[in-house]
Amino acid sequence: MSPLAGLWRKRSPRNREGVLWFYGDSNTGRFYRSIRRTPLCKTVFRVCSFSYNWVYPIKNASVEKHQRNFLPINITRVLDAIARVIHLPQMNEKKSVIILNHGLHFITSTNFSTYRQVIDGIVDLFKETKVNDDGRIELKFKGKMIWKTNAAIHRERLRYPHLHKRRFLTRQV
Repeated sequence: MSPLAGLWRKRSPRNREGVLWFYGDSNTGRFYRSIRRTPLCKTVFRVCSFSYNWVYPIKNASVEKHQRNFLPINITRVLDAIARVIHLPQMNEKKSVIILNHGLHFITSTNFSTYRQVIDGIVDLFKETKVNDDGRIELKFKGKMIWKTNAAIHRERLRYPHLHKRRFLTRQV
């Protein structure tokens, strides 16, 4: 057992409570794989999970990266896929967290106004409420959401800075 494992148990306000869910592209997958065997996923949270997607959930990346779909983005399909995760019984509790990464694949697939509709829809999804058994209004998703964005790529330093997928990625001052 790692010497750090004991520290997590003693100092964490949690003891294997809630689910930590990573929802995003290959960068999110790398982040998930880098911590899935750490005390964060073994001691702090009950389990860590990962859903792989670009714009929509991906089942077989080898096949899907060669498909060409030139249809407009179906925002309802995007939101329904997220809702299926956050409304899972094991996920929908106060100590659960979803790390959501929706960026690069949307930027390369749509215009900014549609991407903004996706973002607004995701925000609305997490703000949805319901009436509980006591007659009080509460959020449908009881956990926390962390929006993880793309890393800045400093497009002004690139050889072709106006490539369409880089149009919204600029250096932060």
